[in-house]
Amino acid sequence: MSSPTGQVLFDGDIHVHYGFLVLERGDRDDRVLEDLLAARGGQSNGVCGARFPHHLVMKTGLHTGDVPVRVERHDGAPVLDDRWEDVVEVSFDVADDEYALVGFDGGAAVTGLPLGSCRARWSAVGMDAGHRQDTRLDGEPAPDRYLLQVWPAPPAPDDILRQGSEQAAYWHDVAAETPPPGPPRPRNAEEVRAAEIHAALLAQAAAPVGWQVEAAATVSATTWPAVGQRADQLADADAELARLLAALAPTRQRAVAVRAARLTCELAEVADRGWVEDALARASRREPLPDLWHDVGSVLDRLLDQEPGGHVEIEVELVDPPGRPRSWAPVPPEAAAVDAVREAAGPDDAAAVAGAVDALASAHEDRSAAFAEVRRWLAEPPPAG
Repeated sequence: MSSPTGQVLFDGDIHVHYGFLVLERGDRDDRVLEDLLAARGGQSNGVCGARFPHHLVMKTGLHTGDVPVRVERHDGAPVLDDRWEDVVEVSFDVADDEYALVGFDGGAAVTGLPLGSCRARWSAVGMDAGHRQDTRLDGEPAPDRYLLQVWPAPPAPDDILRQGSEQAAYWHDVAAETPPPGPPRPRNAEEVRAAEIHAALLAQAAAPVGWQVEAAATVSATTWPAVGQRADQLADADAELARLLAALAPTRQRAVAVRAARLTCELAEVADRGWVEDALARASRREPLPDLWHDVGSVLDRLLDQEPGGHVEIEVELVDPPGRPRSWAPVPPEAAAVDAVREAAGPDDAAAVAGAVDALASAHEDRSAAFAEVRRWLAEPPPAG
């Protein structure tokens, strides 16, 4: 039996976004972030996933902000502390002396974990409070906090030692209904080449330089069906997300399209206008938009409270002309909102989701932030029915 506290490997705040933490070794497995649910698939517990080798994925109640986390190394199973509301255990192999505890965009080094087969105990208090608060701002007290304890132990099934929050109960149910990840799928030469081009495009997107049009077209052709230029444009920017959206069932494509359009309208601060809400509802039902929406200038006039036929000082180019580089400056939020609603209301589900997500990204200084938000939606359980 180890001491009550064990050896402290980390004790501090970690910034979370989308309510998750990952304990990962240096050579990150990209599949972990691509499918957070699968990390817990088929387990009895849903707040600490160990389905990906050498990794742990932990759920937090807080969606965004700093959460206090303590990591301890023990020689054996520590005494169960009554202060913790939710406690689960999983087995995993520690493959390296150097790990990191990371959130969506950064974290802290964790060194000194015992190598080989280990048991990990994830303890939480305040998950429901964290979920209700959603976001913790600087200076605010922490609504939830966590403890990760690791010790050498032979492999064993995961276990729920204590359940005290509604959030933990919900995620336990989700894990039980989620299939575990399959083995890594071997990639053929075409997929490897597409991945290389995608990485190059992302590197270019971070700098004020133009597209490599021929390379971008190669990615598009291998990741998205032929549903229009907006789909190609989305695949150029994020080939993996385009592939995920293309694989959705039509009803899910439509739901994501409308959600992207709604978020774009919220960014423009027009989502609460009745006639905009009506357009979003029509898009959800695959109904044609009112005639007003067929004239972009008229919609922008109304959004900007201009007199009909007035002059609107907005110039927007949403689709790249062939062979010409594209500027990475975001379009005005009102223009992006009009574009997103019109795209989401299109008759084809695949084209609708491609256009609406591309429009959402067009309003962002950092388009990767918009794409990350859509990925979070895809990780959520599909709506019942």
